[in-house]
Amino acid sequence: MSEPINNMINKLSSLSLRHSNDLFGGEGSGLDVIEVKHANCTATIALQGAQLLSFQATNREPLLWLSPNAGFVSGKAVRGGIPLCAPWFGPHPNDPNKPQHGFARNHNWILMKAEEDQAAVRLHFQYSSDDHQQILFPWPLRLDLEMTLGEGLELRFSATNEGNHSHGDMPFTFALHSYFPVDDCREVSVHGLKEVQTFNGEVDKLLTQVPNQQTIHNTGAEISITGDHCPSAIVWNPGAEKAAALKDLGEAHYHTFVCVERGAAGTDAWTLKPGETRQATLSLYR
Repeated sequence: MSEPINNMINKLSSLSLRHSNDLFGGEGSGLDVIEVKHANCTATIALQGAQLLSFQATNREPLLWLSPNAGFVSGKAVRGGIPLCAPWFGPHPNDPNKPQHGFARNHNWILMKAEEDQAAVRLHFQYSSDDHQQILFPWPLRLDLEMTLGEGLELRFSATNEGNHSHGDMPFTFALHSYFPVDDCREVSVHGLKEVQTFNGEVDKLLTQVPNQQTIHNTGAEISITGDHCPSAIVWNPGAEKAAALKDLGEAHYHTFVCVERGAAGTDAWTLKPGETRQATLSLYR
């Protein structure tokens, strides 16, 4: 852990640097995790992928779901929370041998800024591709993710094409791959898409040009999802059979979550000119 990050964390009473083995158990080297304990919320964020693992507003139920079988392994996204899929979503459009969902979720990000006040904790993470990633994606890329953690949760995400005219326009797709806890996915419905979505078996849909706001109707409190400049929605649950084949999930847990992701994918893909930055915001509330 770099000294500047340690210094930022140590200056704020709401933050502490922890290790995934201490917080979640598991074997192996694990991952560095920032723990947030604020008057209005608690949260955990892995520096790998700037991945928000958990969030719970004070006196409310948890907003995010983390698999009981999640693994915390360097270079592999954790099953749960909000991993960021970028600079492409799903399989690479031209080369299936490249990593699924890009590489941003599998590398450590830098904590650029950390602030707290009575309302919230605000964290700014940044990631820049290096020569190795530019073999996979031949555009110099910078990603920024700003989190506001208070009574609700806001993620402000931006992508910048740091190339020049010799690199040309940069194609870009992404998803904020949000996992939400539910009592039983078979009794859940998602409203605000092109039609009401239920979960009777495996569901894996990419929807383009969706409205800004969706609501997850659960037997408990509703979950509100608002995505600005996030024209796509991805709705996912593997169902029992596929969950059984996933070591970090398991059949026993598939019914306890649904994914309603927002981003820009498929025909909603972004194209960034050299030097251009484009931004999106995801707001979640329970």
